[in-house]
Amino acid sequence: MTVAEMIKKTRTEANMTQGEYGAKFGVSRQTVSSWENGRSLPDLQMLIDICNTYHVSLDKLLNEDKEFVEKIDFYNKYKKAIRLVGMCLLAGLLIFAIVFINWKITERNMNQAFEMNAEKLGFVKGELYELEKDNVRYRLC
Repeated sequence: MTVAEMIKKTRTEANMTQGEYGAKFGVSRQTVSSWENGRSLPDLQMLIDICNTYHVSLDKLLNEDKEFVEKIDFYNKYKKAIRLVGMCLLAGLLIFAIVFINWKITERNMNQAFEMNAEKLGFVKGELYELEKDNVRYRLC
């Protein structure tokens, strides 16, 4: 028996509509319909709740429905891959932020050093750094 068949069997034996069955487990009628048609599957905790409620052996069910077990394995691997990609993106973003902040700090320090050196040489800051000596005007850009 597959998970879809078990869900339909337990619902019909309890003389419940899909809406009533869904309400019992906190899901919509459409979700129950998707489960029964095999378009989607309940998560493992929901499956455990259903099996406990209707006294169905989860071990026996999983041994009979190999496709469900393979999907659980696939989704677990998929979640791990997504988590790994997310961690890599986060690490990349962190590295970018550190490099950017370091670059801005270095740029500010270089500008301050330039201004201090220009002032030591006698240049005055206006729009440009200018120095007038012996009727000759020097400009730093």
